[in-house]
Amino acid sequence: MNCARCQTANPEGARFCLNCGNRLEAPARVEGERKYVTVLFADVVDSTGLGERLDPEQVAEIMNGAFAFLNASVKKYEGTVARLLGDAILAFFGAPVAHEDDAERAVRAGLDIQAAAREYAEAVRRNYGVDFAVRVGINTGLAVLAAVGDEIRTEYTAMGDTTNIAARLQSAALPGTVLISADTHHLVKQLFEFNPRVAMRVKGKSTLVETYEVLAPRAVPGKVRGLEGLTSPLVGRSDEFHLMREKVEEAREGRGSFVAVVGEAGLGKSRLLAEVRQGVHSQVAWYEGRALSYEQAVTYYPWRQVIRQAIGAKEGDAPETVREKLSSDPGYGAMPEGDVRILEVLLSAESDETLKAVSLLEGDALVERVTAATRDYLRARADLKPTVIVLDDLHWADTASLDLLLSVAGLVEDAPLLFVCLLRPDKDAPSWAAIERARGELGSRYTEILLDPLDAAHSKELLGNLLYIEDLPESVRNLILNKAEGNPFFVEEVIRTLIDSEFIVQENNHWRATREIVNVSIPDTLSG
Repeated sequence: MNCARCQTANPEGARFCLNCGNRLEAPARVEGERKYVTVLFADVVDSTGLGERLDPEQVAEIMNGAFAFLNASVKKYEGTVARLLGDAILAFFGAPVAHEDDAERAVRAGLDIQAAAREYAEAVRRNYGVDFAVRVGINTGLAVLAAVGDEIRTEYTAMGDTTNIAARLQSAALPGTVLISADTHHLVKQLFEFNPRVAMRVKGKSTLVETYEVLAPRAVPGKVRGLEGLTSPLVGRSDEFHLMREKVEEAREGRGSFVAVVGEAGLGKSRLLAEVRQGVHSQVAWYEGRALSYEQAVTYYPWRQVIRQAIGAKEGDAPETVREKLSSDPGYGAMPEGDVRILEVLLSAESDETLKAVSLLEGDALVERVTAATRDYLRARADLKPTVIVLDDLHWADTASLDLLLSVAGLVEDAPLLFVCLLRPDKDAPSWAAIERARGELGSRYTEILLDPLDAAHSKELLGNLLYIEDLPESVRNLILNKAEGNPFFVEEVIRTLIDSEFIVQENNHWRATREIVNVSIPDTLSG
């Protein structure tokens, strides 16, 4: 092969010119996948300064410890660490596996990183006599995900503007903070507390990038799903709504029951329960716990949420505050002292005295005490007022939480207590076996509600309720409905995308479609 630069003849198969070193073959085209991802960039502050003050082996020890908690925080929320950069990591959420809450996962990972960094800084200062801090930047957008490199080294990474902005945000973040872009903030603004920062100029961007410093998770998260400013009455679920209201009324009259609401993601399980709750107001006590895929390692996580709600304690409250609220709870006096100590353990709010008292309990003995204490507490609560316990996303619940549910479900036989479990029809998940067992053990006290996709008429009604546009091309309307296949959340997300992409714009309080909408491309799946 002749070199294009010096025309020297080279042996067959040579990749570089033997004379001038010029590359003889065109670089392989990167075959990537365009995906919507959230990119996290975390960097150790002033690592160069550490190298000037410490021995290289000491610097390596510090960085190895840092990478341990950086990687662990990303892994906990099922993100992918794409690259280690000597004193930083690049990670993304949404690839190769996408979740419906990847932006939230990335922000929680960032907060976990900073919490771990503060604890680690104390050890570094004590052992090495130097300061330690981390900066985190997060951005959301389209990126090209691909394996890049050669036969010597290949890595799976995200390329494009989204990654570059995350890196710039990290550089602009104050040490010990998490700085996110407006695109990420748009997705998580209902879940966290923020401090708006000044907009920053990024090389290659014609407009300033708005930034927000993440402070902490909200004590009471807002509504994530749905479209801001666009609402629709509950569509196509009247039978299911009335059945749920009947079960609540039965609980008010003293008859308990157990209801499983089963449906695929986006079919409206949570929306159905929200409508039911809105209608009952203060007629019953209503507490909700939600299982999270990234909290499965936390035993009894949804039950902890339920009891904290019942006693009025927030997730971030100090242990002594939780104990105080537990002791002032109306159901406190009806429980043995031992039960109260076990609830402290369940809520991760143990006093030193409690730790000594339960230190001899382990394995089955501890599980039995937790079960008895939870059963006594729920009965005491139901005796005060008819009570509804909602366990959402049960398909992600840990095994201990499912076992506890089955152990207390029998309370519906003689207490004004309604258990409502929301789950997807995943027959491989432990929750499916638990629900089948509840069905067999509770008999007539068990009710199952299966949510199917909306039919064509109801889907069209939902679209019209959310977004009435006279000039919306019929081809686009049909495309949305055909792709959604009766999934209400899919319809909402398509509308959100059309608005964000300015295919649909609002003028004088009316929505209209732009001419370019006829060329719109809509993904085939909800994750897409």
